[in-house]
Amino acid sequence: MLSISQIKSLSIMARHAFDSLKPDQLESIIAQASEAADDPFGVSRSKAFDWWRHQQQLEVTGRASLKNMVNEDFNKLKARYLFIQGNVKGSLLSDIAATEEDCRQLRWLIQQACGEYDLAWPGYAETVCKSKSGHSLEHASADVLKQVLYTINNRGRHSNRRKPSEKPKIDKKGKQPGRGFYIPSDNKTFVVDSLNPDRTVHKVDAPF
Repeated sequence: MLSISQIKSLSIMARHAFDSLKPDQLESIIAQASEAADDPFGVSRSKAFDWWRHQQQLEVTGRASLKNMVNEDFNKLKARYLFIQGNVKGSLLSDIAATEEDCRQLRWLIQQACGEYDLAWPGYAETVCKSKSGHSLEHASADVLKQVLYTINNRGRHSNRRKPSEKPKIDKKGKQPGRGFYIPSDNKTFVVDSLNPDRTVHKVDAPF
């Protein structure tokens, strides 16, 4: 979630960007906002601004409201407003900051995926990344990191599907660590999954 100060800052930048628009751009925005509002008389400049601001937010972040945005959306939207005002350098710096934030998030997701599928971190991920781009995780672009994340998740799920199911171990007393069991009248031991007691996992001859 964005902080109150971030929301205020973006609102001010949006106003400055809107005020910097050329007359013909403003006229076009008012016409589009009026059509969206189904107002044949034309909406006010204030309502046109609100419509335009929400459109910018939706295009850049996929979210129409500032209240629904997350921290990494801040620099993306800031870059858009600075660019509209003609501040190309400021826009580029904000864009870079947004890209770095995306990369940081992707590296974190890659690390989580390696842990989930019991893959060596960072060795396995580094190998995948270098095979795709020749760069390390630290210097790879967001697009490359997305490919790495997809590959690890895909390989991990595929590997899990191919693993043979392990037979539960029964000790001399007929007990299985971590699982419950019961002996019905036919003298068969049904080992029951402790996480899902309604599902029989394995059946063996009772050892007594």
